[in-house]
Amino acid sequence: MPIINMNSSNAMVLLDNHLRNYKPIAVEFTINKGQEGVLKRFQELRQQGINIWVNSLWAKQNAEHDDERAVTDPSIYDWFVENHVNMIQTDRPALLIKYLKSKKQNP
Repeated sequence: MPIINMNSSNAMVLLDNHLRNYKPIAVEFTINKGQEGVLKRFQELRQQGINIWVNSLWAKQNAEHDDERAVTDPSIYDWFVENHVNMIQTDRPALLIKYLKSKKQNP
């Protein structure tokens, strides 16, 4: 599974190379605030059967939509759902599952 760090100047080239040469089952993305342009590709990738993995662990991995903020505002997790992320690595699984169930999302 490729890991695409949006801090890299050639992140989109790496992504396109993986898509062209391999057919990954999933792609992990690291997205800082201000790098959300890649989000528009997530729906397209999902339609191709590719899973999208984004960590919710630390703010620098998810454009500041992290577990610590979710403790006081679980709606932080909406960002993942709205952006077609279907693999979320979290240190707060009970909180995430409870929230997704409340929104009628499949955890």
